Amino acid sequence: PAYIALFILWLCNGVWHGDGLQYIAFGLYHGTLIMLGMSFEPLFAKGRAWAHIKGSEWWWKLFCVLRTFAFVCYGELIFRSSSLADAWGMTKQLFAAWNPEVLANGFLFTLGLDVPDVVVGLLAIGVLLVSELCDRQNGLRTWVYTRALPLRWGILLGGIAAVVLFGIYGPSYDPTPFIYFKF
Repeated sequence: PAYIALFILWLCNGVWHGDGLQYIAFGLYHGTLIMLGMSFEPLFAKGRAWAHIKGSEWWWKLFCVLRTFAFVCYGELIFRSSSLADAWGMTKQLFAAWNPEVLANGFLFTLGLDVPDVVVGLLAIGVLLVSELCDRQNGLRTWVYTRALPLRWGILLGGIAAVVLFGIYGPSYDPTPFIYFKF
């Protein structure tokens, strides 16, 4: 029953995002990942025990985060493609045309990103990583609220300033192409 409910939920999630087959594939992809994870968890637990891997080790947690990140990014590839054929073509290109030189030769900047965009993206990733690590240690909220009042307000106002500074709103912001505008 749980798998049937998950299947229906993720199918509806895909249909809710749009009327193309890529959206249905996006929903079914995530639902399938969750169902496979649930199904194979006992096997994975036996494998970890056999390999003497403790779930609390930092490198294992990092591996799990990176694995999940990779699966979610691939789901986003399906979601953002214009069709299932395009998604399949991009998938083939991921493995057929791998050229690590594009990370250093400036090619990425021809795709619509400039240096400030990359810097802001890396800063945002760094902030998210630090806040996640702090939250896992003692609880970020607890840490912030146990600081002296001026520091606490500085952190909170700095966070608000970062959202405003790095947010999507600006002179060229147009809310009309929002994905759910047609509903």
